[in-house]
Formats: sequence, structure tokens, C-alpha cells
Amino acid sequence: MSAIQSLAEFSRICDERFSEAELFLTGDKPHISHQQIESTCRRVEYICKEARALELSSFARICKSFIDVLRSQHQLNSFAAGAAREVFDCLRFYLAIENMIAEGRKAPSDYAEFANNACKELYRRITGEVNQDETGMRFLIADDEDVVRTYLEELMLDEGHIVMAVRDGEEAMAALDTGFFELMFTDINMPYASGLDVLRYAREANINTAIVIITGYASVENAAEAIRYGAYDYITKPFTDSESLLTTVERAREHINLKRSNRQLMRDLKYKNRELQRYAEGLEDALANLEEKNRALIHADRMATLGVLVAGLAHEINNPNTFIRGNLQTLEKFWQILEPHLAKIAGEADTNSKLRFAVEETPVLLHDMMVGTDRITRITSGLRSFARTDTAHEEMSVIDPEICIEHALNLISNRLRLGVELEKDFTPLPKIKCSEQQITQVLVNLLVNAADAIEDRPTPKVKISTRAIPDGVEILIYDNGQGIPDEVKQKIFDPFFTTKPVDRGTGLGLSISLGIARSHGGSLSIETELDGDWGTCFKLFLPNQNTVEHEPKQPVILIAETRESAYRTLETGLQSLGTYIIRMADSAEKLLEEVDKCKPSVIVLDSALPDMDCLEVLEQLSNEPAGKTAQIIVISDHSGKDFKECLLNLGAKQVFLKPCKLNALLDCISDLALNKKV
Repeated sequence: MSAIQSLAEFSRICDERFSEAELFLTGDKPHISHQQIESTCRRVEYICKEARALELSSFARICKSFIDVLRSQHQLNSFAAGAAREVFDCLRFYLAIENMIAEGRKAPSDYAEFANNACKELYRRITGEVNQDETGMRFLIADDEDVVRTYLEELMLDEGHIVMAVRDGEEAMAALDTGFFELMFTDINMPYASGLDVLRYAREANINTAIVIITGYASVENAAEAIRYGAYDYITKPFTDSESLLTTVERAREHINLKRSNRQLMRDLKYKNRELQRYAEGLEDALANLEEKNRALIHADRMATLGVLVAGLAHEINNPNTFIRGNLQTLEKFWQILEPHLAKIAGEADTNSKLRFAVEETPVLLHDMMVGTDRITRITSGLRSFARTDTAHEEMSVIDPEICIEHALNLISNRLRLGVELEKDFTPLPKIKCSEQQITQVLVNLLVNAADAIEDRPTPKVKISTRAIPDGVEILIYDNGQGIPDEVKQKIFDPFFTTKPVDRGTGLGLSISLGIARSHGGSLSIETELDGDWGTCFKLFLPNQNTVEHEPKQPVILIAETRESAYRTLETGLQSLGTYIIRMADSAEKLLEEVDKCKPSVIVLDSALPDMDCLEVLEQLSNEPAGKTAQIIVISDHSGKDFKECLLNLGAKQVFLKPCKLNALLDCISDLALNKKV
């Protein structure tokens, strides 16, 4: 039993499936392949099955015969493919009349027979029985005189046209309403509605059919009125010979073909303009990406050099500090031996106040020096950690987030010491699973930004607040700077975007920090509308240990792409945004295998895979459990709106047109991998 309950719903589904099928019969190549034909047939088979369930037997028979004709052809040339697309117009015509009847409107009575005969004529074009030069038009004849109507119908059928004949104006308007017919001959005087009424209706409904008026009462006034209402031509009856009629038809054909060519040229021009615009945007993006990569390489080289210098400096500081600390520990032991004797001597000599002071203060001095060496040890440890370059492979550990905060404060203590009021609002936090070095790096970046924002404030203040929430922890860093304008806020996490002078910032700190937060399954956000004196707040969210353990450690991204260079570009870009498991499939078959194996969070699908069309791949994925849960991004060559809607209806989350903006694509993949709205 069909799940489709109404004719209107069936018509809507038919139109969707027909649009999908027509896409398989359209292309730049000289022939439509057998695979494309088979994809078309599968969609028509579905409609045929549903038509039988709804007891539309004549419609189902036409669908079945269409499938048989298509499957008899190994491939279709462009002429045959065009005829096949016209069959879908016939089927739409049939359904349009069925809906008119269901709504109680008057409609042509022999529409089913006409649709069947029209399809048979189109089948002859598909199979090559009719040459392209011999094809006719879709012809509508409206006349209440049986003799005239029959004569015109037989004449036009003999000329190879697809012809429908109706008896009155209401039937004519119903037939025109379907949008199927290219040329119409209509009597000016008919029951229910005149030829002029039909002309007015066609003009108001913006119907493109060329209409020729027939009348037995020739007059200049009638001709002028008909032309004024949009008639293409005007002929009189009785007809003296067929030649004059056929000449009128040929002129109309030329007129129709010219209009059709003009429309096609305009569509082609718009398409070419869009293509040129996309290529221009692609070149601009490529140049911008090249400049960004160049700056990134320079910055990475500088950071690597700085890392070596910082690591060496930390080592050089740590060596004498270790020596000092060791000697202090020895001195403390010596003092434990000497202190009783010196205290006794100082007690016996009442006047020896200096000795007494030395005995009292020496333990304090030793303790302060040990505290100082401990601070030096923490700073050098933080410097060594901050200078590490193997962060991509660093193991996560379960730690107290406050350790990262204290390390970050030690590293930038010189920036916050002079006149800066530092407020701490800490609450007990659960331990979280994270990279201590990376989270410290994020906090250092945020604190440095806060310090820069308050340089010109009369009473600079920074506040660090922590709080535990059900699914993790939040670390909030406030400053009482001037705040951040909305236009800056929208771009603040973009790589290389900075408002600082050239010698003060690279524009990478917040971008890197966002990537680190996302790689931990967390987030980094900014708030500027705050209560009190605070101007800006950066909020770092990190999931707690239990949440991390029960979720996949790393999102899996499966890229279906035949070009190795395109895959490597995406892989490199994704690795810079976070920690992902990235897989590649160079064919539809391998894609479907990988989906079952790695259960991806996101699938990036190139629409031009060699072994299966894109729509078929999406259908196959919708039948796979892992395919249903994956977020699918399609990168398409096809710019048509209908094709994009078709992709979205079949399960694609986003569609990008080639050449697409790399940054926008990478952000979309990253957001979908982290289950964010796009």
C-alpha cells in the first residue's frame, strides 16, 4: 500500500523525481551514458509503482512503456535525451489535467489518449526512428466545428506535430494552463469562452504559447483586436489550400525557435557570467590563501626560532638555579647545626643585638631564597612547555584547570604587575582531560590580549573567574578596556586579523586558541555587553573528564575526492583547525566501504566521482546507518538551483559550488564535526 494519500501529494513527489531524472539526461557530454539512463529509470519505476497503488493505471502504463524504451538504448545522443525530457513534460501534463478534474474544473476529455500518443511520438525520436529535421511542435487546436477541427488535426499530425484538439474555450484554457503547448490555432467564436477570451487568459497567466486566431468573419477590426490581445497571426476560413496554413505554421515555428534560442542564450549568458564571477572569486581566494600561507610560513619559522631561543634560555637559567637551590638546601642543613650554638652565644651576650638579629632573620632569608628558586623553576618549566613544538602528538592528561591558570599567570606576570588590579574569582573545579601545554597557551594568549586592552585605562583591571557547569568547566577572562566593536568582533577569530600595530601582533593568537579549544571538544567565545566596568570577556569552555571519555576522542572526516592535491589541501587546512581523523575515498564504492568502517562525523563529497553519480551516492548513503548519521557536504560543478535543492532533499547538509572558498568550506566542516549549527 502506498504511503502517498492524495493526488496533490503524488503530483508534488512526481515533479521532484522528474526533476532529478531530468538532471541525469542533461550534460555537456555528447552522449548520455547507460548509467545515467539507469538512474533515470529507477526514479520513473518508483513513480510507476506509486501510480499503480493510487489506481492511476493509464499513467502507470505510460511510465512503464517509457522505462522499456529507455532501457532498450545503450546511450542517448543530445536529440534523444531532449525527447526523453519532453516525455516528462507529457507526464506533467497528464497530472495537471488529473488535478484540474479533481478540483472540479472542466478539462479536455481525451487527455489520457493524447498523452499516450504524444509519448509514442517522442519514443520514436528516442529510438532514432525520426530524424531531428522531421520533428514537429506541440500543437493545440481549439474549434467548435468538427469538420475544421478534424481537418487541422489530421494535417498537423501528417506534418509530424504532437496534436491535441478541443471543442471549446474552457477546454482550451485548461490545456494552455498546463504549459505544455508551443503553438495554438483557435477559432475566434466558440462556446463558453471565445478565442479573444483565450488570448486574454494566456496573456494574464503569462503563458508563452504562440496563438493564431481563426475566423470566418475577416475584418480589419477583428484582426487588430486579436493582435492587440497578443495573437501571433490571423487566418480566415474556409481554408482555400493547406499550403497557406503550413506557411503560417512554419513562420510560427521560426518565431518560436527564435524566442527559444533567445531564452537559451540569455540563460547561457547568465550562467557564463556566474561562472566568470566564481572563477574571479576563486582566483581572489587563491591569492589570499597564498598570502596567508606565506605569512603563516614566515610566522611558523619565527616561532620555531623563538622556541629554540626560549628553550635554550630556560635551560641556561635552570642550570645556575639548580646550583643555587642545591647549595641553599645544604646551607639549611648547616644552619640546623649552627643555629643552636649561635642562639646560645647571642643569648649570653645581651648587648650583641646584631648577632641576635642575624640568628632570627637567617631562617627567613633562607626560606625566601628557596621560594625565589621555586618561582624561577616554575617560570623555566613554563617556558620549556610553551616552547615545545610537538603539540599535535601530545598526550592528554587529567589535571586541575587551575594549574594551567597559575602557569599562564607566571608566564605573563611582568605584563600584569605594574599598576594592574588582578581579581581572582575561583570556584572548586572538577579535573578535566586536556593538554596542559595547549590550554596554558590559550590562557596566555587571552591574558596578553587583556593586558593590551587596558594599557591606556587609568585604573586597569583584569579578572579571572572559573565555574563548574554540568558538562564541564568555564574559564572567563575579563578586562575593563573599551570593548570590541561589532565589525571587529565578527572577524576576531580569523587568521591574521589583528588591530594591533605591525610590531605588536600577528593576528594568529586567537585563531590558534580557537583551534585548540575545538580540538578539546570545547569552545572559545567573546562577550562585549557586560555589566559594571568590564569591557570584554573571553569565555573558554572545556568538557569534563566523563564527557570526554564517553564521546569519540576525535571526529572522523571522510573526504570523497579523486584528486590527491584537493584532498591534501583539505587535510592540511583541517589539521590547522583542530584534531581530526581524516580518511580519503577516491571512488563511490570505496566511500560506501569506508562509511561502514570508520563511521564518519562528516562526509565531504565531490559530485564528480567516476563510478556513480552524486544523487545515487546520496541515496545509497541514506540507506546506510552510518550514512544517515553523518553530516554530508557536497562540492558540486552544477550551478542549477533545482540540482542544489535535489541534493539537499536527498540528505546533503550544505552544498558548495566549485571553485569554492576554502576558508568557508573548512569552517563548515569543522562546525559540523563539532555538532554546531551552520
